[in-house]
Amino acid sequence: MPAVEAVEDIILADSVMDHVHGAAVHGTMLYEDGRNGSDLPVFHNITIENIIAHGGDYGIFLEAFDEVPVTGLTLRNIRIDGVVRPMRSMNWKEPVVDDVIINGKSFPRPGGVRILGVPVNGETVKAEARACGGDMDFMYSWQTSTDGAAWKQAGQGERFPVPGTADLIRVTVTDHKGNTETSHEYRVFPKGLSGSDWGYEWQRLYCRGMWEFPGAIPADAVITREQLAGMLLPLADPALRWGGEDGEACSEALRIAVGNGFIALERRPWPDGHVSLLRPDGHVTRQEMATVAMQACGVNYRNASCTMPVCADAALVNNNYGTNVARALYFGFMSLEPDGCFKPRRPVTIGEAAGILNRVADFAGI
Repeated sequence: MPAVEAVEDIILADSVMDHVHGAAVHGTMLYEDGRNGSDLPVFHNITIENIIAHGGDYGIFLEAFDEVPVTGLTLRNIRIDGVVRPMRSMNWKEPVVDDVIINGKSFPRPGGVRILGVPVNGETVKAEARACGGDMDFMYSWQTSTDGAAWKQAGQGERFPVPGTADLIRVTVTDHKGNTETSHEYRVFPKGLSGSDWGYEWQRLYCRGMWEFPGAIPADAVITREQLAGMLLPLADPALRWGGEDGEACSEALRIAVGNGFIALERRPWPDGHVSLLRPDGHVTRQEMATVAMQACGVNYRNASCTMPVCADAALVNNNYGTNVARALYFGFMSLEPDGCFKPRRPVTIGEAAGILNRVADFAGI
């Protein structure tokens, strides 16, 4: 990879943008060969101010690699509305964020609010949150519920002893300006099962609402599209539902997964000529799973350049999956085999999907 010139001394100011499709402000280092090579990009001295924008997937999407964070960033007097996700801020070093309002919310504010580990009755859990404007002091307020409808205050602080009567917990984080964000709600894992043979990955999926008790389904069984869709539900927008007609009965979860773009429609002809679009009993290959992971993680790279993964069997990766395979490897959602191969066409097992989706959910902040 040739040396990359620094992107620096950039000013975007005094602009009005209507009908934004992707992001009003967009910058990423995950273009072309991404992390490959010895030279890394540099984002330095970027000022964005006096901006009005409407619509889009993101308001502000600006990220850098861990080794070369964005420096000298100033965001000031920005008004953006009608976006799906307000902001993605990754590796900003000592930014200036002042008078930024996206979808009616002021920034900097708490973000990425989640509960770590597995909540178990009678044991202590910890919350995590971050802010785009650098280090901030937060206040943590915990709530519990038995039905998901009525919630009651149950404690303060970053750590929380889970009551023996709680079935669900969540945490609300508040900054010094009164801005608040609340986590996803988590199921409390029954104490009697916390020391069982049911491993951490499965416990974490259960607490996130991504899996029920496993019963007799073996982890090494090949996962079906319908099973995968059920695991993806907490990451999906239920309002985005595929409403087309298909000859095969399927779950609502699969229609939602297709509507959210997590799982693609397929065409499988039956002996009578009928074509199945949803294919609920079909399997998912590893290269398809890479696309599922990148679609579900909450970060949209639709407009980024294409690339291919660095692996011993890259020639076996279909071109239309290559970019997502490369990014799923970069983000750590998936990994190579010991021989350096990705095995793109191997079907994904239930156990493998559990590990991948736990990492995706961590990234997505649930």
